[in-house]
Amino acid sequence: MGIARWKVRNRTPRMCSGCDSGSKPLTFVCTVGPDDFEPKIFLGESKALAMAVVGFDDETDNIYSITVGIERIPGGKYELFFHLVEVDSETDSEYLYWSGRDTQFIRNKADRNRILQTTLLLCAMLIKRANPDQLTWFTCDENPPEQALVKYFLIIRVIEECGYEVRTADPYNGRWVWFAERGPG
Repeated sequence: MGIARWKVRNRTPRMCSGCDSGSKPLTFVCTVGPDDFEPKIFLGESKALAMAVVGFDDETDNIYSITVGIERIPGGKYELFFHLVEVDSETDSEYLYWSGRDTQFIRNKADRNRILQTTLLLCAMLIKRANPDQLTWFTCDENPPEQALVKYFLIIRVIEECGYEVRTADPYNGRWVWFAERGPG
Protein backbone atom coordinates (compact mmCIF):
# COMPACT_ATOMS: atom_id res chain seq x y z
CA MET A 1 0.00 0.00 0.00
CA GLY A 2 1.42 3.40 -0.99
CA ILE A 3 2.35 5.98 1.64
CA ALA A 4 -0.31 8.47 0.49
CA ARG A 5 -2.97 5.77 0.60
CA TRP A 6 -1.83 4.71 4.06
CA LYS A 7 -2.08 8.32 5.27
CA VAL A 8 -5.60 8.71 3.93
CA ARG A 9 -6.86 5.43 5.37
CA ASN A 10 -5.08 5.56 8.72
CA ARG A 11 -5.38 9.12 9.96
CA THR A 12 -7.63 10.11 12.82
CA PRO A 13 -10.11 12.60 11.38
CA ARG A 14 -10.75 15.87 13.18
CA MET A 15 -14.31 16.74 14.06
CA CYS A 16 -16.01 20.05 13.41
CA SER A 17 -15.50 22.24 16.49
CA GLY A 18 -18.81 23.14 18.06
CA CYS A 19 -20.68 20.42 16.13
CA ASP A 20 -22.49 17.43 17.58
CA SER A 21 -20.84 14.03 17.80
CA GLY A 22 -22.54 12.91 14.57
CA SER A 23 -20.74 15.50 12.44
CA LYS A 24 -18.46 14.52 9.60
CA PRO A 25 -14.65 14.66 9.82
CA LEU A 26 -13.07 17.80 8.42
CA THR A 27 -10.10 16.64 6.41
CA PHE A 28 -11.13 16.97 2.74
CA VAL A 29 -12.08 20.48 1.60
CA CYS A 30 -13.73 20.68 -1.81
CA THR A 31 -12.58 23.72 -3.78
CA VAL A 32 -14.36 23.16 -7.07
CA GLY A 33 -17.73 24.49 -8.12
CA PRO A 34 -19.59 25.26 -11.33
CA ASP A 35 -18.11 28.77 -11.53
CA ASP A 36 -14.79 27.97 -9.89
CA PHE A 37 -13.14 25.61 -12.31
CA GLU A 38 -9.65 25.93 -13.85
CA PRO A 39 -8.99 23.04 -16.22
CA LYS A 40 -5.59 22.31 -17.70
CA ILE A 41 -5.52 20.35 -20.95
CA PHE A 42 -2.45 18.66 -22.42
CA LEU A 43 -2.59 17.20 -25.93
CA GLY A 44 0.07 14.80 -27.15
CA GLU A 45 0.37 12.46 -30.10
CA SER A 46 -0.62 9.31 -28.22
CA LYS A 47 -2.06 10.73 -25.00
CA ALA A 48 -4.26 13.64 -23.95
CA LEU A 49 -5.06 14.77 -20.40
CA ALA A 50 -7.49 17.18 -18.78
CA MET A 51 -6.95 18.02 -15.13
CA ALA A 52 -8.45 20.23 -12.44
CA VAL A 53 -7.73 20.68 -8.74
CA VAL A 54 -10.84 19.71 -6.77
CA GLY A 55 -9.75 20.01 -3.16
CA PHE A 56 -7.20 19.69 -0.41
CA ASP A 57 -6.79 18.05 2.97
CA ASP A 58 -6.89 20.74 5.66
CA GLU A 59 -4.87 18.52 7.98
CA THR A 60 -1.99 17.52 5.68
CA ASP A 61 -2.26 20.14 2.89
CA ASN A 62 -2.30 17.32 0.33
CA ILE A 63 -3.86 18.40 -2.97
CA TYR A 64 -6.51 16.42 -4.88
CA SER A 65 -7.09 16.68 -8.64
CA ILE A 66 -9.29 14.92 -11.14
CA THR A 67 -7.55 13.64 -14.25
CA VAL A 68 -9.39 12.50 -17.36
CA GLY A 69 -7.24 10.99 -20.07
CA ILE A 70 -7.32 9.44 -23.50
CA GLU A 71 -4.41 7.16 -24.37
CA ARG A 72 -3.62 5.18 -27.52
CA ILE A 73 -3.66 1.44 -26.94
CA PRO A 74 -2.38 -1.36 -29.21
CA GLY A 75 -4.34 -1.50 -32.45
CA GLY A 76 -4.53 2.29 -32.77
CA LYS A 77 -7.65 2.66 -30.63
CA TYR A 78 -7.94 4.97 -27.65
CA GLU A 79 -8.80 4.21 -24.04
CA LEU A 80 -10.64 6.72 -21.86
CA PHE A 81 -9.69 6.79 -18.18
CA PHE A 82 -10.23 8.98 -15.15
CA HIS A 83 -9.03 9.00 -11.58
CA LEU A 84 -8.51 11.16 -8.52
CA VAL A 85 -4.89 12.10 -7.84
CA GLU A 86 -3.60 12.87 -4.35
CA VAL A 87 -0.30 14.78 -4.21
CA ASP A 88 1.53 14.52 -0.91
CA SER A 89 2.50 18.05 0.15
CA GLU A 90 5.67 16.89 1.89
CA THR A 91 7.14 14.50 -0.68
CA ASP A 92 5.40 15.53 -3.94
CA SER A 93 4.60 11.85 -4.44
CA GLU A 94 1.30 10.96 -6.08
CA TYR A 95 -1.31 8.34 -5.36
CA LEU A 96 -4.00 7.51 -7.91
CA TYR A 97 -7.51 6.56 -6.78
CA TRP A 98 -9.11 4.53 -9.55
CA SER A 99 -12.16 3.41 -7.58
CA GLY A 100 -14.84 5.37 -5.79
CA ARG A 101 -14.60 2.70 -3.08
CA ASP A 102 -11.22 4.19 -2.16
CA THR A 103 -12.43 7.80 -2.00
CA GLN A 104 -14.81 7.45 0.93
CA PHE A 105 -12.76 10.07 2.79
CA ILE A 106 -14.75 12.54 0.65
CA ARG A 107 -17.83 12.14 2.80
CA ASN A 108 -19.98 15.09 1.80
CA LYS A 109 -22.42 14.11 -0.98
CA ALA A 110 -22.50 17.68 -2.36
CA ASP A 111 -18.68 17.61 -2.65
CA ARG A 112 -18.79 14.23 -4.39
CA ASN A 113 -21.41 15.59 -6.80
CA ARG A 114 -19.30 18.68 -7.59
CA ILE A 115 -16.33 16.43 -8.30
CA LEU A 116 -18.49 14.23 -10.55
CA GLN A 117 -19.73 17.30 -12.45
CA THR A 118 -16.11 18.44 -12.86
CA THR A 119 -15.18 14.99 -14.18
CA LEU A 120 -18.01 15.15 -16.73
CA LEU A 121 -16.97 18.64 -17.86
CA LEU A 122 -13.33 17.57 -18.20
CA CYS A 123 -14.42 14.51 -20.17
CA ALA A 124 -16.42 16.62 -22.64
CA MET A 125 -13.64 19.20 -23.00
CA LEU A 126 -10.99 16.55 -23.60
CA ILE A 127 -13.00 14.54 -26.12
CA LYS A 128 -13.86 17.68 -28.10
CA ARG A 129 -10.20 18.75 -28.18
CA ALA A 130 -8.58 15.34 -28.79
CA ASN A 131 -11.36 14.20 -31.16
CA PRO A 132 -10.46 10.48 -31.34
CA ASP A 133 -12.27 8.29 -33.89
CA GLN A 134 -12.97 5.59 -31.30
CA LEU A 135 -12.87 5.20 -27.53
CA THR A 136 -13.10 2.31 -25.13
CA TRP A 137 -13.36 2.35 -21.35
CA PHE A 138 -14.28 -0.02 -18.54
CA THR A 139 -15.09 -0.15 -14.86
CA CYS A 140 -12.12 -0.44 -12.55
CA ASP A 141 -13.99 -2.57 -10.05
CA GLU A 142 -15.50 -5.97 -10.61
CA ASN A 143 -19.26 -5.99 -10.10
CA PRO A 144 -19.50 -2.28 -9.29
CA PRO A 145 -22.46 -1.13 -7.23
CA GLU A 146 -25.40 0.50 -9.00
CA GLN A 147 -24.34 3.94 -7.74
CA ALA A 148 -20.99 3.58 -9.52
CA LEU A 149 -22.69 2.49 -12.74
CA VAL A 150 -24.86 5.62 -12.68
CA LYS A 151 -21.65 7.65 -12.96
CA TYR A 152 -20.58 5.62 -15.99
CA PHE A 153 -23.99 6.14 -17.62
CA LEU A 154 -23.56 9.90 -17.10
CA ILE A 155 -20.21 9.63 -18.89
CA ILE A 156 -21.95 7.78 -21.72
CA ARG A 157 -24.39 10.68 -22.06
CA VAL A 158 -21.50 13.16 -22.23
CA ILE A 159 -19.76 11.10 -24.92
CA GLU A 160 -22.96 10.80 -26.93
CA GLU A 161 -23.43 14.58 -26.69
CA CYS A 162 -19.93 14.88 -28.18
CA GLY A 163 -21.18 13.07 -31.31
CA TYR A 164 -20.28 9.45 -30.57
CA GLU A 165 -22.34 6.30 -30.78
CA VAL A 166 -21.81 4.21 -27.65
CA ARG A 167 -22.17 0.43 -27.32
CA THR A 168 -22.12 -1.53 -24.08
CA ALA A 169 -20.54 -4.97 -24.09
CA ASP A 170 -21.64 -7.77 -21.82
CA PRO A 171 -19.77 -7.53 -18.51
CA TYR A 172 -16.54 -9.53 -18.61
CA ASN A 173 -15.48 -11.04 -15.28
CA GLY A 174 -17.70 -8.50 -13.55
CA ARG A 175 -16.24 -5.51 -15.39
CA TRP A 176 -18.37 -3.38 -17.66
CA VAL A 177 -16.90 -2.33 -21.01
CA TRP A 178 -18.01 0.41 -23.41
CA PHE A 179 -17.04 1.30 -26.97
CA ALA A 180 -17.68 4.62 -28.66
CA GLU A 181 -17.27 5.56 -32.30
CA ARG A 182 -17.62 9.02 -33.75
CA GLY A 183 -20.92 9.24 -35.58
CA PRO A 184 -21.35 10.53 -39.12
CA GLY A 185 -21.29 14.26 -39.60
